[in-house]
Amino acid sequence: MNNTNLNICKEGEKLEELYPTVYEWKVIKEMIKLLSPFEAATRLLSGVKYPTIGFTYPCICNLKDRLETDFTSLETMDAKHCRNAMLEDLTLRWNYPQELCLKGSFFDPRFKSLDFINSQEECNNIVNQLKEEFMIFKHNEQSDISIISEKNTDELRTEMASFWKKKNTKVAPIKDEFQHYFDVAELPALEEYDPYLWWSTNKNQYPVLHKLAMKYLSIPATSVPSEGFFLMPKT
Repeated sequence: MNNTNLNICKEGEKLEELYPTVYEWKVIKEMIKLLSPFEAATRLLSGVKYPTIGFTYPCICNLKDRLETDFTSLETMDAKHCRNAMLEDLTLRWNYPQELCLKGSFFDPRFKSLDFINSQEECNNIVNQLKEEFMIFKHNEQSDISIISEKNTDELRTEMASFWKKKNTKVAPIKDEFQHYFDVAELPALEEYDPYLWWSTNKNQYPVLHKLAMKYLSIPATSVPSEGFFLMPKT
């Protein structure tokens, strides 16, 4: 056997040593299944065409639930250890409520009940904080309206201004915007519902609450959109 063939045989033996065993292939397959929900959650929270912050807590709760219920029959010890470590880490990291994310969920009509929170006290705390913010927005809005009403500008007399004024008064604002939104039926938790579209459609009913909603819904759940912007090829 010449040197070339000998080298090929040696390289082949090295490759065989690196090739996964039957057990390792089983670990790989179980790890793919285990990580699949995390990949889906990452894609969902990294979206750029819809508000993402409202998905944060529902996604985390779904991941914890799936780890606790869907992966209890793993056969390999490696996959079992990984599942336990992931569940422990999720529980530890999200043991203390992230108020910003919860407020974002409140303004998503699919999750506004915040029923994924185990603590009713924490839920009430978030709602009360938002009520206080709403009252501040409402007070500022009334102050702005008072200032505008005192001005006699040509802009308010134009034909277009008159048209939009009539258009916007077709749907009268609700007296208690916050409580009405809180009581209205929650939308099904389907991805095709767009909170931006819902608020755009209903902003004449909730003129003040709409502004508060935009404050939170505009916050991205991850840094992926901004990172993607800087990675875009420059033309």
